[in-house]
Amino acid sequence: MTSANPVWVSATVLAALATQGLDHAGAEFRCVELARWTDGQLTRVQRTNATSQLIKVGFITFRNVAGDKLGARNMLYVVTAEGAQAISAARKGEVRKSGPKGSRKANPLPSTALAARLWKLLRMRGHVDSDSAAQLLCDAGDENFKRVSATVRKYLLRWANAGALEEGARRVGAKGNSNGFKRYVLRAEWAKSMEPPAWRQIAKAQAAETAPQEARS
Repeated sequence: MTSANPVWVSATVLAALATQGLDHAGAEFRCVELARWTDGQLTRVQRTNATSQLIKVGFITFRNVAGDKLGARNMLYVVTAEGAQAISAARKGEVRKSGPKGSRKANPLPSTALAARLWKLLRMRGHVDSDSAAQLLCDAGDENFKRVSATVRKYLLRWANAGALEEGARRVGAKGNSNGFKRYVLRAEWAKSMEPPAWRQIAKAQAAETAPQEARS
């Protein structure tokens, strides 16, 4: 059997995901489900090649299902924000060969990185304030806490600007001359996303916000 065009193979997978209504960030599907949806269209090798390509361009991420003993058969895939756009395009018959410029990542965000741990905490709790989050994620030492606290505030503000978080109306921990700390709530559409908003998503959201202001000036 001759090898199929890699673009066509990936497009077939995207079309199958569109048929299943998985055109939103955080949508999940298993390897065995993809095999069922593309049965008679793709071979196992073609499906593997397609998912590898989609991971490479940042359309999906993956992880092994906790506690499973079947290895790749129970691998869980998660659709990213860019992947959701590509799947929506596939529903219209369009083919996207790669992610937006700059979407390819040399290395995924390490699970030990502060941003990754903060995002995991947000997904677990659904909301955090900058102070308690910094205390939970900090190692030890006043100097280290100040640095971590400043970085946590920076990440939360960026993700809020990107539309992933909603700033709470009330602050927490207000006492004396202190106004307290901002509270951020994770938006439902981001609850299943394995990764926080990327720089390109933040820049896009900020550009969309400033465009009306420039038009009025």
